Amino acid sequence: MFAGIRVKLGVDLQELESGIEKSRTYEEMLACVQQGLDLLRGQGKVYSEPIQRAVDYIGFHYTEDISLNTVADFVYLNRDYLSRQFKKEVGVNFSEFLMKMRMRRAKRLLETTNMRISDIALSVGITNMSYFSTVFHKSFGCKPNDIRKKKKVE
Repeated sequence: MFAGIRVKLGVDLQELESGIEKSRTYEEMLACVQQGLDLLRGQGKVYSEPIQRAVDYIGFHYTEDISLNTVADFVYLNRDYLSRQFKKEVGVNFSEFLMKMRMRRAKRLLETTNMRISDIALSVGITNMSYFSTVFHKSFGCKPNDIRKKKKVE
């Protein structure tokens, strides 16, 4: 599926395709597919080449402990310049963008899987459960467990 999209849109999804092939569980495969969909949704925006590469890098590595320095090194830009350009073109700073991506992904996992909340937090790159719950509540106005309860009611 992603091979055809890669050819049609010219989007580099080879790393994603590899992740799908290496998936050992349904949850791992679903995580890769969702990551690809998140990446493709961002393709509708037009950014300069280095900012698009930064956005793509974040899309592939948001589950890891990445920093602005890591991304700046990847796109061969000065950290401060990348920070300014990222905010100017994307509309939010690097850390906000990264956290929004992580929270959207966590919410989707809560809605579509039976993974433990702590495992979901880890799968989106957040190791502190208290922090995860706080940021999730700030992002969506409810606790992660509320999403689960809502899912069970439906």
